[in-house]
Formats: sequence, C-alpha cells, structure tokens
Amino acid sequence: MITSTGNARVKQLVTWQKKRKARDEEGVYIVEGIRMYREAPRAQVREVYVSEQFYSRYGEELGISAWGRQLEILSDHVFSHVSDTKTPQGILLVMEQRSCEICEMLDLDAQGRKPLLMVLDNLQDPGNLGTILRAGEAAGVTGVIMSHDCVDIYNPKVIRSTMGSVYRMPFVYVEHLPETLEVLAEAGIHSYAAHLKGKNSYEQENYCGGTAFFIGNEGNGLTDATAGQADCLIRIPMKGQLESLNAGVAAAILMYKTKFGIYVRVVGENEDSAISLGLKTQKYKYIAVLIGAFCCALAGINLSMERMAMFTSDMTAGRGFIAIAAIYCGQGKPVQSSLYAILFGVARSLAVNLSVYAGPAAGMFDTIPYIIMVAVLAVVSFMKFKDVKVRGYKFD
Repeated sequence: MITSTGNARVKQLVTWQKKRKARDEEGVYIVEGIRMYREAPRAQVREVYVSEQFYSRYGEELGISAWGRQLEILSDHVFSHVSDTKTPQGILLVMEQRSCEICEMLDLDAQGRKPLLMVLDNLQDPGNLGTILRAGEAAGVTGVIMSHDCVDIYNPKVIRSTMGSVYRMPFVYVEHLPETLEVLAEAGIHSYAAHLKGKNSYEQENYCGGTAFFIGNEGNGLTDATAGQADCLIRIPMKGQLESLNAGVAAAILMYKTKFGIYVRVVGENEDSAISLGLKTQKYKYIAVLIGAFCCALAGINLSMERMAMFTSDMTAGRGFIAIAAIYCGQGKPVQSSLYAILFGVARSLAVNLSVYAGPAAGMFDTIPYIIMVAVLAVVSFMKFKDVKVRGYKFD
C-alpha cells in the first residue's frame, strides 16, 4: 500500500492528471469511477489504483484482483490527493490512448450506415467536447474530427462528461483542417456548418447520405475558412434575444433529432439510403400509411356527416390534390401546411360564392382554387430551389 504523496508513482499520476504533454508522451490517460471501470476495454488498461476503503468493500466483488493487471492500493488520503474529483469513488485506471484514421471514419460501419461525422473547429470547453461525444454515440455518429487546437479529449473533465463514450467513439486530431475537409468533399460527404448566417433551418435539409456537421469555437464560432468549405450554412431557430446555443447543445440538436420523424422522411425520400442505414422500411411505410389513412378517415367523416349530412360519389371534388399541394408548400410542417390549406380553402370558398352571381359562366369560377394552387406552387418551388448549392456552388 502506498501511504505517501511523495511516492514517485503518485507524483506521476498527478502529472498525468494535470498535463496534456505528459499524457501524450506516455500515450496514457486516466479515468475514474466504477462506471468507467466496468466499461473499460480490458486490453487498454495498464494499471489499476484503488483506495484502501474501496478495496476493503468492493475489491473482491468487482474482481479487480483477478485482472492480471498491475494493481496498487492507495491510502484514502493519498487517493484523494491523486483524484481529480472532490468526492472520489475510490477507483482509478491508467488507460492506453488509442488512435483512428480518417479513412476508417469514411468507410461504412458494421451496420452498413453512411458516415455521420462531427467536425470541431477550435472547441475549447471540456464539458462541450464530452457532451458531443456522449450525444454522438447515442445519435449514431461514426466519427469526430477535431482541429489540432481543440481541447484535449483526454482532459479529466472531458473524460467525466463522456460517461464512457470516449472508449467507443472514433476520433482524430488533424493538423490542417482545411485539407481534411477537402478529403471529406472528395469522398462525397455533404457538409453543413452551424452558423449565425445560415439561411436554412437545420430541419429543412436532407441528411440521407454521408454527412458532416461543422461546430465552431464557443465564443467566435467557425472560422471563415472552415465555414467557406461547407456545402450549406444552417441555423437552429431560436426565440428570445439569444444569438447562439452552447456548442454541445447545438451539436446534439443537429445530430440527434426525433427518430421516428426522421426515419419516416428518409424512407419516403430515399428508400435506398434508409435500407443502407439498416431501417426496416416496410415497417415505417405501413405505419405512415396507417396514420395517413386514419387522418383521411377523420376528414371524410367530417365532410360526409357534419358538412354535407350525406355521402355521394366524388364528394371530395379534388380536395385531395389541394391537400397534397398544401403539404408540399408547407414542406411537411404542420403549422405551415395548415396555413396553406386555409389559403386554398379561402380560394375554394371564393369560387363557390362568386359562382352564385355568374349565371351561365358559373363553371369557370371552379378553376379559381386550382389557378391559385398552381401559382402558389410555382412561387414556393422557386423560393425553395433558388439558393440550392451543390458541393458549394450556387445555381441561380
């Protein structure tokens, strides 16, 4: 048992906790806590340190003595001196650093999914980096690329924030980020930069193929050079007087939205991509059709029982096509689609009321809703595609 804070191994542990250079020279980092111990890849464990009290209570239960690794018991006072936390749990591991290459991130993973990458430019807050790794694992991110000036991923605060994701999430530091972004573009990865000048909401984009999200420094955002290499600048809509979100929160929003909604959209817009993601496309098709049929049934009941008090053939009178147009114009969003539906409903009502006074020409007014619908579709389509960029080039 080590009982002195002046012990050489204790001094080494303290140095590894505090200094990035020392960790990198030895190729190690330190993790603390029972959860980090349980999830640690055994092949990457170099040394195990426990407090005297922890070992007396849990040592045999956790099987530490049977690991075959170098095990050292520290007095409670010494362990508190070594630990980076105010209330240490009593177990600390020295782990081997691991590395990953860009080419590994660009390959399809074991489940056949397309690459989903987070690109971090000069991120400095340890908590943000840890949050991004943790949320990234939950969202299915396949790799994290960091500029050389980002915070050290083996910083103890980052390690605690990852809750074990640091063991599993592929990551790499790059010396020249612009060159790496060119490699991503050549590999067919579509890039989206979270930026205050973004014209489109993140919800308006399609992330079916290989995707990379760019997240910048907490205070200054992305550099102009990095933002300029993105295919599209996107923003996260916010209310109030805030200009931006915490970098970790923004990254989590971009990479982890409502699963069911995304899956239904992916299946509808690009079934091949959905299959490559490992989705059960037939399942989502049936669910979407059933939900749509249920809503249509409610509309039919309202039309036949409340509005007309009877059922007749062709009683919808083309309203289904107008409904599809309303959904297209509203880009599938409930509020916007409802507003367009109201607009087309007003046009329909206008046609009915004008035809009362038109006499023999009454039939001509039936075309009013469709003329307005075509005009609105043309305007919406123009506005939607006028700023489209393909690999960074704008089509006017």
